[in-house]
Amino acid sequence: MNKNKKQQGFTIIETLLVVGVLAILLGLAGGMSSKFAARRSIDDTANRITSELNLIKLQAARDGVQYRTTLNFDADDSNITIEKKRGDSNRSSSFNVLVPISTEVYGIKDDYILDNNQYILDFNPNGTAVIAQTLVIRPEDEGASISKCARIQVTQFGVIRTAIGRWKFETDTCDLIYDIQETTEEES
Repeated sequence: MNKNKKQQGFTIIETLLVVGVLAILLGLAGGMSSKFAARRSIDDTANRITSELNLIKLQAARDGVQYRTTLNFDADDSNITIEKKRGDSNRSSSFNVLVPISTEVYGIKDDYILDNNQYILDFNPNGTAVIAQTLVIRPEDEGASISKCARIQVTQFGVIRTAIGRWKFETDTCDLIYDIQETTEEES
């Protein structure tokens, strides 16, 4: 009476095979995602610093006085502290007596450094910078998990450009991969 009873479901071998394949795929994805997150953290840090600098430049133009941004890098804590101060005139402000208007602290990837421990950037009321400077976020040494770097240029005309690159230890340079401003201009 019972002819050819069809089997329903999966055998234990089929189930173990599927679980094994999924474990391998998840293992590969986990390794790739950690490197992606590390590369993305450099982009995020560069974007946050660029945003802060642009904000200070705009505040100087809006208020008609000089503004100063001081970036301090603490290698022990892997933090960049950005301190903003408002000047007391439109030329040659005295920043020593003024209370900071705000201080922001941004974490940076552990094996990365800001190439100088301190940067001081002053913006005039017309949006120009007092001194042109280039900030570089780079790997501390060749043992870093990734070799990505970021270069933030502030020209004397007040133009702030951020470029992402690959750090070359042989020449101590950040070779350009892409320019953030150029890619955003193309998208819009």
